[in-house]
Amino acid sequence: ILDLTLPPGEGDKKVLRNALIQLGLSTISASRVKRAIQFGSRLSKQSNLRDFGSNRAANKVGAGSLTILDPNRKETKDVDPTPLKAAKKWTKAEKAERQQRKKEGRGSAKERKEEGRGGEGS
Repeated sequence: ILDLTLPPGEGDKKVLRNALIQLGLSTISASRVKRAIQFGSRLSKQSNLRDFGSNRAANKVGAGSLTILDPNRKETKDVDPTPLKAAKKWTKAEKAERQQRKKEGRGSAKERKEEGRGGEGS
C-alpha cells in the first residue's frame, strides 16, 4: 500500500494518489507534491509573502466577509464583520478604575445598580 523506499511525498502518499485517480481526478493533481501547512509556521508565512505580499495582507483577505445561508430563503446574506472588530477598547485609566472597584468589592456600575446601591444614571 505504501512504499517508504521512495522519496518523501511519493511513497508515503501512494494511497492518497491512488484514491485520487480512482475518484476520477486528474493524474496531474495526483502527481503533485503534498504538503501540510501549519498556520503560523514559516512555510505558511513564506507562501503568504509570495501570494499576497505579506502575512498581514493574507490574514486580512482571509478575514473577509461572511456569507450566511438561510435555509428558508433562496438568497444569501453577506455580513460585514467590521462591527465585531469595533468592540470597546478600555483605556488604561478605565482598566485601573475597574481593577480598583473590583479590589474594593464595589463591582461595576451595572452590578451596583442591580443591587440597588446606586450607580451611573440611577
